[in-house]
Amino acid sequence: MTDKVKKALRKILKEYVVYPIAAVSISAAAAMLLLCLVYLLPTNKIELHIKSDFDIFYIHSEYGEHFVTNPDHILLSVVDDYSDLLMMSNCFARRPNDPFYKAALRATYIGCLTDPNDTLHGYNPIQGMIQYVIFNNNYTLADYSRYWNGYQVILIPLLTIFSYKNLLKFNIIVTSLTAAAAVWAVSHRFGKLYGAAYAAAIFTLYPFVIPVCLQYCAAAYVTLISTIVFCLNKKEDNIPKIFLFAGIIVSFLDLLSYPALSAGVLSALLVLLYMGKKNNTFIISRLFVCLVMWGFGYGAMFLYKWLLDALILGPQELMDALVTARYRIDGANYSLAYLSYILKELLERTATRDVFVLSAAFAVICILSAIHSKGRRKYRLTQLWLLILPVMVMLGWFIIMRNHTIQHTFFAIRNFSVIWFCLFAFAASFVQKENTQ
Repeated sequence: MTDKVKKALRKILKEYVVYPIAAVSISAAAAMLLLCLVYLLPTNKIELHIKSDFDIFYIHSEYGEHFVTNPDHILLSVVDDYSDLLMMSNCFARRPNDPFYKAALRATYIGCLTDPNDTLHGYNPIQGMIQYVIFNNNYTLADYSRYWNGYQVILIPLLTIFSYKNLLKFNIIVTSLTAAAAVWAVSHRFGKLYGAAYAAAIFTLYPFVIPVCLQYCAAAYVTLISTIVFCLNKKEDNIPKIFLFAGIIVSFLDLLSYPALSAGVLSALLVLLYMGKKNNTFIISRLFVCLVMWGFGYGAMFLYKWLLDALILGPQELMDALVTARYRIDGANYSLAYLSYILKELLERTATRDVFVLSAAFAVICILSAIHSKGRRKYRLTQLWLLILPVMVMLGWFIIMRNHTIQHTFFAIRNFSVIWFCLFAFAASFVQKENTQ
């Protein structure tokens, strides 16, 4: 083995084995520390701010429509108040041995036991908070240990400052600015037409709903911010790291809503970056490596969480987590043939009137761009097919998480926006001319 080969192997080992393991290990330790610190904060103002605006949750009930844009009740407009309220009560509900217990377990929320036979899912946070806030009853704490849900690190400090209603207003501003920055970054790196494609894809998320449902924010923020980082990055060696940390962060912040959105959008951006510059083999292999990095970051963070739980609270926590993971993946014993039904359901829910109007408008923009621009097509058809690869990423996610997907279509459907982004980007690439960029 030559010195050149040894050097190359050491580089691969360092970048794709040692670095990811070290990054996830440090991130998991930092995650636990941050959660411990926020659970040391006083809870009086937090509880006051949540209880004063509890009417929002009471009106919406478990899964409420924030607004409806047509008589068919578009599922994309549903807000997940069930998960939001679970996290709200977790912000101030305490028990002995905190903060380490809460940081390890991730949540001790106010719940009402509605199913005595289901100790993992049988405590309802909506009913628990109604009993506590509306009827002034003492609350019962329920355990919920399977996820990091680290947006508590952001939520708890903000709730010491803002009431819940004002927090939502603040969130609308921040989300809007972040989305605008992401659109600008894509336009700056790839061109205005791709910026328009990205903006159109964001619209298919129904961004008007996301800021008023904190559970939806985590995956959206990770996707938008990782887009900005990707577009501003100038070193190709950093791209796998961007995928890695996107997986780590969305695993920490998100409650399994639509985390694969970040992987899919980054995959589409990677294809656009290399298309016309590298051959197909390079692009496919590069995308594969980056997706492995994202998957490792996402999965390893979950595993660290469960292992830390088991070390602090006992091995039963790990067993409970594995039971829930199996249920999320295939709890109803769905066969792979069921995937076609899932895809049909998802397509029916995302192919709304608004999205079709948006697609038609973007098609007109592409036609006008093609008429205005002269010259040969910038990209060959032999490379445009590569935009199907991010679509396959989403299909892979739906296959793996098919039980969770079909049970929670109203938020899992937002992963589908990757597919719309690829379609819009394909249209943009199809009309690009060599003298336009």
